[in-house]
Amino acid sequence: MKRESNEESLGAVIKRLINSPNWKNKVTQHRIMNDWQSLMGDSIAKRTQNIYYKDGVLQITFNSASLKQEIFYSKDLLSQKLNEILGEGVVEEIIVK
Repeated sequence: MKRESNEESLGAVIKRLINSPNWKNKVTQHRIMNDWQSLMGDSIAKRTQNIYYKDGVLQITFNSASLKQEIFYSKDLLSQKLNEILGEGVVEEIIVK
């Protein structure tokens, strides 16, 4: 009887792990947080209190009411820019708090 190999390359295992639902959200949130300052600039990054991503929804908390209003009106543009940077359409909705 011939034994079947269940070996997989390390790269394939890592890709499968990263693409699992739990890890994909965490990896995407981390990527957004890393790119946030370069995308938005220092002044906006300093006023950003929290960034949370899960299942296509990005929640951003700011400590400035005027900044909240400005970002609220430019959510579509911000979503497009983030999706361009991330290379995929992962941000479907933005909630500004």
